[in-house]
Amino acid sequence: MLTGAWHPGPWLFPSCFGISILSALFPWINGEVLAFGYATLMHTPGEMAALVLVVSAGQTVGKAFLYHIGFVAGKLAARDSARIERWRARLTGRLRSALALVFVSSFASIPPLYPTTLFAGAVRMPLVPFLVVIGCGRVARYFVLLLIPAIVLWLRK
Repeated sequence: MLTGAWHPGPWLFPSCFGISILSALFPWINGEVLAFGYATLMHTPGEMAALVLVVSAGQTVGKAFLYHIGFVAGKLAARDSARIERWRARLTGRLRSALALVFVSSFASIPPLYPTTLFAGAVRMPLVPFLVVIGCGRVARYFVLLLIPAIVLWLRK
């Protein structure tokens, strides 16, 4: 964290939100590196908590776009429609398990969240529960990556 009187300015959180959306859509823009870079501009644990929420919200919005791409692709995949319908039927009976897998993917990236999101759209997983779980997983992920170390450093002062 920086010391001194410098303040990041009003552009910081909106730019972080926008770049977080892009990082959710384009895997070569690493969201964790982005978050660590912005974290160097934070002064307090409260600012760090706000950063965790902004990065998580941006990632969730980006995954909503990706879900939509998977949804449209699932409708267009006529040759695989029987396979998609089988997966959709499996999902209907096991929504809690599927959402638990989405949470693990969102938090730990195992399985990777990018293909998980596309698949969720293709099999038409319910959007609102999907996005809530993604958001919670992302908040937990960035909380562990950013906020806990910041609190430990702040307490050591």
